Amino acid sequence: MDQERGRRQIRVRQDVNRLLRSRDFFLIGVNALVSLVISTLVVVVALRASSGEAPASSAAPEVAVVPAAATQQTQPLALPTPLVERHVTYVVKEGDTLFGIAAAYGVSLEDLMLANDLTDPDFLTLGQTLIVPIPGTPLATPTLIPPDATADVGSGSIATPAPPEPSPSPSPPTPVPQEVEVQIIAVFHSSDPASTSPVGETVIVLNRGLPANFEDWTLSDSDGNTFTFPSVDLETGGRIRVHSASGEDTETDLYWGRSSSVWDKGDTATVSDPNGEVMSTYEL
Repeated sequence: MDQERGRRQIRVRQDVNRLLRSRDFFLIGVNALVSLVISTLVVVVALRASSGEAPASSAAPEVAVVPAAATQQTQPLALPTPLVERHVTYVVKEGDTLFGIAAAYGVSLEDLMLANDLTDPDFLTLGQTLIVPIPGTPLATPTLIPPDATADVGSGSIATPAPPEPSPSPSPPTPVPQEVEVQIIAVFHSSDPASTSPVGETVIVLNRGLPANFEDWTLSDSDGNTFTFPSVDLETGGRIRVHSASGEDTETDLYWGRSSSVWDKGDTATVSDPNGEVMSTYEL
């Protein structure tokens, strides 16, 4: 009995040993196969690298880039809203004066006359329509510009943008002034013949020529009343206002300092240079 049991134990140990040896042989074979595969891949990669080809496993996939115009509808563009001068109209009634209309709308007499190309503040006609400027009012709505191109996402096609308009031919250059050229462009005076107040009387002088210093220039009327300019510079296109009343001089406004009016109906305003040469006249 004991011998039989001993033989069985021997046979079991022999079977276990055979299984262990088979497992060892299998692992050795798998390791050899893996080593062979790795060696083969290394050789292939090295050969492709030496021939300038990128390895297949490192090649990045190509990504299609779709323009933004093809993926969504381009929205119209809005131009910036510019500031413009809005105006109202006023119809002259009996008893109206330019002074009164300007004061009623809070604008200067000068701006009101310039907006209507008036040179005589006393000349108005019944039923005449005046433009009264109100500066600094923006437009109600911006201008819309359609997009240059739109995309049809469903079909995958993109519309070809319209060809650009030809550039306009350049305008001729503005002539450069060659000498001092001064012009009286407006004279404002009281519409009341009986008034002797200098308040509101203004002469506007425009420099159309080279920049100049107006020291010792003169402004005079037909009766010999003379205003002498102080040292003041006036650039090309610049304006200066000479007021008959008193005030503090600035770069754009000079004050005669008179206690009575200067300009009368039918008078002539004259600007002369320091040598007495008449540069501009203006008949009221």
